Amino acid sequence: MYALTHDGTNLYSGGVFTNAGGVAASRVAKWDPAGGTWANLDSGVNQEILALAHDGTYLYAGGWFTHAGGIAARSAAKWGPSYSEASGVVPSSGSVTGDYLVVISGSNLGSGSDITNVTLCGASAAGIQGQSATQVVIVADAGLGGLGDVRVFSTSFGETVKSNAFEYLRQQQAPLVFEPATPQAYLTTNALSVSGGSGTGMVSYAVLSGPGAISDDTNLAVTAGSGTIEVRATKAQDDLYLEASVTGTVEAAKADQAIADFLPTNGSVFVMTDKVGLSATASSGLEVFFVVGGGPGNIADGTNLSFTAPGEVRVVASQAGNANWNAAPEATNSYTIAKAEAEVTLHDLAQTYDGTPRVVTASTTPIGLTVNITYDGSETAPTDAGSYSITGVVDDVMYVGMQTGTLVVSKGTAGVYLLNLTHTYDGTAKSASATTMPAGLMVELTYDGNASAPTNGGTYAVTGTVNDANYAGSASDIFTISKADQTIADFLPTNGSVFVMTETTGLSATASSGLLVSFATNQGPGLITEGTNLSFTGHGEVAVVAAQAGDINWNPAPEVTNLYTVLGLFEVTVESEYGTTIPATGIYTMLVGSVFTNQAQTPDTRGTTQYACQGWVTRGGLDPAAGAGTQAVVTVNGVAVLTWLWKTNYWLDTEAGPNGTVNVGDGWQDAGVTTQVTADADLYYHFTNWTGDAAGGSNPLDLLMDGPKSILANFAETLAAQGTPHWWLAWHELTNNGASFNEAEAGDTDFDTFTASEEYIADTDPTDSNSYFRVTQITHESPVTVRFDSSTGRLYILEGATNLVNGLWTNVPGAGPRLGAGDGDALTDTNEPPWGPYYRLGVELP
Repeated sequence: MYALTHDGTNLYSGGVFTNAGGVAASRVAKWDPAGGTWANLDSGVNQEILALAHDGTYLYAGGWFTHAGGIAARSAAKWGPSYSEASGVVPSSGSVTGDYLVVISGSNLGSGSDITNVTLCGASAAGIQGQSATQVVIVADAGLGGLGDVRVFSTSFGETVKSNAFEYLRQQQAPLVFEPATPQAYLTTNALSVSGGSGTGMVSYAVLSGPGAISDDTNLAVTAGSGTIEVRATKAQDDLYLEASVTGTVEAAKADQAIADFLPTNGSVFVMTDKVGLSATASSGLEVFFVVGGGPGNIADGTNLSFTAPGEVRVVASQAGNANWNAAPEATNSYTIAKAEAEVTLHDLAQTYDGTPRVVTASTTPIGLTVNITYDGSETAPTDAGSYSITGVVDDVMYVGMQTGTLVVSKGTAGVYLLNLTHTYDGTAKSASATTMPAGLMVELTYDGNASAPTNGGTYAVTGTVNDANYAGSASDIFTISKADQTIADFLPTNGSVFVMTETTGLSATASSGLLVSFATNQGPGLITEGTNLSFTGHGEVAVVAAQAGDINWNPAPEVTNLYTVLGLFEVTVESEYGTTIPATGIYTMLVGSVFTNQAQTPDTRGTTQYACQGWVTRGGLDPAAGAGTQAVVTVNGVAVLTWLWKTNYWLDTEAGPNGTVNVGDGWQDAGVTTQVTADADLYYHFTNWTGDAAGGSNPLDLLMDGPKSILANFAETLAAQGTPHWWLAWHELTNNGASFNEAEAGDTDFDTFTASEEYIADTDPTDSNSYFRVTQITHESPVTVRFDSSTGRLYILEGATNLVNGLWTNVPGAGPRLGAGDGDALTDTNEPPWGPYYRLGVELP
């Protein structure tokens, strides 16, 4: 026995036993204290039970078993108090949260292993704990509250349905918090809200008692000015939670009110004869009352206001409130009371000057009122022509009134007569004159509307206008100033002047009028630009006419003509692409028959390019047409061009590298010519290639001079078959008695076991048996140092091996290859552990 538990009455035992108190019991049994007997629990389990627990309704077991009560149950099982309920579902209800065992009993639920799914109220089980043909144990998953079907799905028997056999039980909600605002005024509406609760259920509100009502589902409206309102808030159930409710209270209060639309408005103005109706509204809708707060006013029938005298009247509007409304703040309007208005009409506002006062009259409504009239503020009526501001003011105890207007006294009519209307231009202003009727009035004259007397010739509309305070009059006519005659003088250049065709001369002349003189050609190769600049397009005679066309004041002047003689000149152009000339290149103007001499400076050297003069040629009017040499002497016959001829040379720079020569030295070569250059190697050397502006190994080299060139001939030492230079063998007289150098480098002349080729690599003397490459000393302690004689022109390396039979020789790290130091030298194995213990030296060419 491994486990014990009890349900408050019975004792349960679990372990590995198969008998309890003489009763067959497979590893689980129940002790009934009332009867003092043991009983088995169905067929028990097939392996040991390690733990038991009871929640007051169900017994739970855990252990190593795989079957319990004849159904599959891996390591966990549950026994209920009874399996005889009509529905065959135990328990028949459970929390919507799930996570508890449910046992479904019946026939042909499955084969014992082919139940694929079980649903409670449409929610699939979280897991199947065990199954047989008559029973299945599942773990309920979370579901939605409510009663529903239990369905078992089997491969062998299909779907088994137990209608309305299980109910998911909803949970209690979290507490609702409901704190409506209080107090709340009469006829106001406040929004209601709650906090807390659980789930998604809608919140609704209801008035349980008091002067209140719910509007738009979530608002509280107060329907009286006093009392306590009890309101209930309810959060409805949803799929997971039960309905929850909470109540709150709100104290009803009187509402404030205000008076508005108080008419007539404050500041209104009335006359004594007016009768005024008073009105105002209270926001409560209650009646507003009016009283006179001061001044000459009376109120009849509550709202009819009248006046007893001019002055200021104050009216107070009030509303005292009732059970639901507080009293409204009083409102006061003030009114101004004035005299009654009379209408004034002015007469005789348009009159004509006659030397007597011009009087304005007035009438009134009502009729018969006295009106005081002023003229520009004066009580005296005016006599002179003009405009006057008229004011008529009622002078009465009961009425006021005023009217304004303008009195216009028009001027009298005068006659005007114009004189002196014709003149001739002389540069001074010309004027007309005038007389009037009545005589002696001032007359202002204008000419085309301008008050200034005109000077220029022409016709003008002249008007004479009377300028007088009391008279008006005018007359119009035509005023004429005739043109004057003029002449041309001082015409330059003078008649008969002589010019050459390349000249430009300025033309000038004066007109007695002072006006600008214009010029034009009417004969010969002449051209006038910018009005006065005379130039020539050829040679011959040119006639120039001077004219002045006149203007509004002057008649045209008689024209004057001057005749000029133009001599011919020709341009000679000197051209040269290179070098310099004397005179310099450019354009020269010369008379026909002139002798022109020009000299070219040669050669023209520009870096590595040179230009040399080859003579000259001409085109156009020069004689002779061509010549050799660097001097041209020609005669000018017309427009012509002298052109100098040049040839091009390029600089050739030839260089020979060490151990050879070239047959062509530095110098100028004709452009476009092919120059042949040969490279000659020294004894024991050979030509290899060209570099610079030539490439390849052609020898001799045919070099096209299409520009400046620089070439270098390169040479190399000639080697025997094993790479030994011929010069080195010859220097040591190792020529094998005239045989080939290949045989000489393979021989050992000094019998020191090293061939001449090997001694060249080691940089030792092949004719001295004591001169060969060898180790001169080696230390045996770490670090190992190998000493030897070295040459600065060779590379040396220390190699190591672990054995001499089949070991691999490798470079000792840090010990070469490097150039020799000269004479006594050393390489050291500084590695730990040492690279050896066997070492050897190597030498090679750089």
